[in-house]
Amino acid sequence: MKIETVKKIGDCFLVNKSIHVPVNKNNYHYLLVEKWLKANKAESEFSEKELLESAKAAKVAKINKNCEMEIEIGFYSTATSQKRFYRSNRDDQSNLIGLVALNMNSTFKASASPASERELIKHTAAQLKKVAKDGAIHKTALLQQAHLLKKQVSQSLSVDEVNKIKAKGQ
Repeated sequence: MKIETVKKIGDCFLVNKSIHVPVNKNNYHYLLVEKWLKANKAESEFSEKELLESAKAAKVAKINKNCEMEIEIGFYSTATSQKRFYRSNRDDQSNLIGLVALNMNSTFKASASPASERELIKHTAAQLKKVAKDGAIHKTALLQQAHLLKKQVSQSLSVDEVNKIKAKGQ
């Protein structure tokens, strides 16, 4: 990594206006930044606008990543006789949508909780449709929450305002 500019922002350094390097003496990139700072005797300066745009971009990326992780973790559904947990990574979503489209009875993996082992559970076509509906409600709620957070980010007028916005999972 060739370092051209460095600015300290909170508990990390912004390198070359785009790379966030956390303050951590065990981090190779942090050691490079520290060496660069010593060699250059000071931090380089960015305009407030550049710092704000960089902070906004980093926060939006974090919101998107957290939203995707929360979606993929899964959701609960009461489609069967008991409350079960369903994972919803891309493959799980695709498989569920396929079964619902075929309108057929089938087994589908579920568990008692996110931490417990999944097992194949028999579902009727109606139960699979209810699982899909519960999953869609879960996913939509998370996407709406992420949208509202990103709207707050876009309306922020300072790096401090951006840093105060917390996404689920942070």
